[in-house]
Amino acid sequence: MFGTFDSAVVDHFGTLNVIDFKYGAGHAVSPVKNLQMIFYGVGLAHLYQWNFKRVRLWVVQPRIKGYDGPTYWEVPTLELKTYVDFFKRAVDRVELNPNEFVEGGHCHWCKAKGICP
Repeated sequence: MFGTFDSAVVDHFGTLNVIDFKYGAGHAVSPVKNLQMIFYGVGLAHLYQWNFKRVRLWVVQPRIKGYDGPTYWEVPTLELKTYVDFFKRAVDRVELNPNEFVEGGHCHWCKAKGICP
């Protein structure tokens, strides 16, 4: 698992805002239940000891046709915390069976999709 979010606004005991800038124009990205954004939110919330009431995951994608400003998905911190086990199970699956591949929408930007079995 990897990635780099672009910005964050940390308001202890208030709202953690995680912002990701998407430059692409041909593929609109929603922040709603977006696992990449959730991963960033989980990592930052953990870094700051989960001291937030809520987390807002923002996507800024100005090159999308009809762009109407940044969009966000707000999730209570307790709900975001439930994804920790989700990510742990995913890591366990890969470590236990590294040769098992599952095709899906997550393959869209993969650099290895041309050679992936």
